[in-house]
Amino acid sequence: MSDVESHYANLLGEVFAWSVSAHGDPFERASAWIDAHELDNADTYLDLGAGFGAHTLPLLRAGKRVTAVDLDPTLLGQLESALGEHAERASLHRRDMLGFLDDAGEQTWQVILCLGDTVTHLADRASVRALLQAASEHLTPGGRLALSYRDSTGFAAEGCARFIPVAADAQRTMHCLLEPIDDERAGDRHRHRDR
Repeated sequence: MSDVESHYANLLGEVFAWSVSAHGDPFERASAWIDAHELDNADTYLDLGAGFGAHTLPLLRAGKRVTAVDLDPTLLGQLESALGEHAERASLHRRDMLGFLDDAGEQTWQVILCLGDTVTHLADRASVRALLQAASEHLTPGGRLALSYRDSTGFAAEGCARFIPVAADAQRTMHCLLEPIDDERAGDRHRHRDR
């Protein structure tokens, strides 16, 4: 089991949907993001790191066909439970992103999404380059790849300032601890650990 897979299995999978809901409806935010970036005019989508379906479900509700890929069975289970009448237009896969793309053969999509902090879960820069290359090979002509991530480059806080509040309610709280790492593969990037 990879570090990322273990992290979600042992900690984040059970609380991820709750944590991203702390600042409003994640489905509404995802739908607005897709609209704002003019990604709503395609028919076929690949959602890498789909999780519980923040982007997949709004696309399905809009009549799109979506292939959703994620490593975590808890999150994919939440997505599967929410599909309802849209299940026939969804294809769910419990796989790592690169493995899925390597095995996708000639299949193509008009839009490939890799949003949130998904790309930062890759092991190193070579894996990011491999993802970009593989995604480009699975886009239809004129297709688009949408990436997003939290850039912590240059983050220099020390002590308690390294703890960033993520979500809280009457029963629990979640903070993200940013720690600098010096290894060659990460450069100035910071590892995110949720507590």
